[in-house]
This record gives sequence, C-alpha cells and structure tokens, in this order.
Amino acid sequence: FPVTILFLSKVEGLSDAGVQLIKYNKFSKVLLIAYSNSNIDLVDDKGNVINVRDIVDNINIIGDKNIYDVCIADAATAYLACGFGVLKLNMLRGEFEYTTFTNSKVNSVYLWNSGIFAATEKGIFRVSDDDSVNHADFRLWQLFGKNLCRDSVFNSRSISVFKNVLYFDVKDTLFSFDGQRYKKELFVPGNYFSFLNPD
Repeated sequence: FPVTILFLSKVEGLSDAGVQLIKYNKFSKVLLIAYSNSNIDLVDDKGNVINVRDIVDNINIIGDKNIYDVCIADAATAYLACGFGVLKLNMLRGEFEYTTFTNSKVNSVYLWNSGIFAATEKGIFRVSDDDSVNHADFRLWQLFGKNLCRDSVFNSRSISVFKNVLYFDVKDTLFSFDGQRYKKELFVPGNYFSFLNPD
C-alpha cells in the first residue's frame, strides 16, 4: 500500500528543535515529540500540534529535567520517565495528571499487570495503577526484585514487556518475571543494557 511521508519542522507548527525521543500512540494516532530541553509537542494525524511546556516552565523542578523514556498505556495516557521522577500525561488534552518525585533519575517506565514500574538509579519501584492510589506519593511505591541483587541499591536502566512477560535489567543481568517467578535471562559481566525494545 502507498506510504505518505510527512516532514515536520517549526515551519509546519512544531514548537522546538533538538528532538530527544519520539513515541507514537497507535490508539489515538498522536505522535509525542520530546525535545532535549524537555519541551513536548503532541501531533495528531491531521497535523494539529499541542505544545506542553510544563516541565520546561516549572521552576520547582531543580536539576535534571530530561525525558528518558515514554510508555504509551492507552489512547489518552502516557507515562514519562524523567530525571526527577514519573509523570502521567493525558495526550488528548495535553495535561499532566500527576508528578511523582522519586529523588533519583528514572531511566524507564512501564505499565504491566495492574502496576506501574519505574527503573531508576536506586532500583526498580512498583505501585498499583488503581485510581484510588495516590501515585504522586513516592512513599507508596515499593522496591521490586530487591532480592535479585546483593546490593540494596542498584541501577536499572530499562524495563519492558514481551508476550506478557516483564523484562528488566539489574546492573549487568537481564531478568524476566511472568507474574510468579523470576528468571535470569542473560548475564553480561562488566556491561549494561541501555534499552529494551519489544518491537
């Protein structure tokens, strides 16, 4: 079938330059563009652009404002892994619903099995995705997989799901979790996993 290539720039309505990452929401056909300065554009299939500058303009966020990962949950919802925490973004309205300050860099985020998982510099944390939970309170997030590493604090860089199995790294080891059991999948001594992509 024919493919149409559409070039987007500030001339076509984008608000910035210097793209950090892009994610496509196949449910709502909205493209999320995150820039290196943490500015965000949401572009729909008609070329309409919603600019979201909340992270850039928030003077209460000190330090690392970078967006390191985005997890698309449904037609409206995306979770952002940032240098200061996790944010829930409504992609249809261009509004953040909450911010969780984690006191450490969040490298990756994923929604799986009724839980929100955040891979951080201090381990992997999980919280229920139930709407009754105050997700903005990081004290409610629990350390996940804490017995997989001898160190009480470990850097996890990536987390993803493939065939309904959770995959994540703990230092130089790749693990999987099927909801019942942990399994060591790969060990690369002296190295690390920069990202995991189920696609």
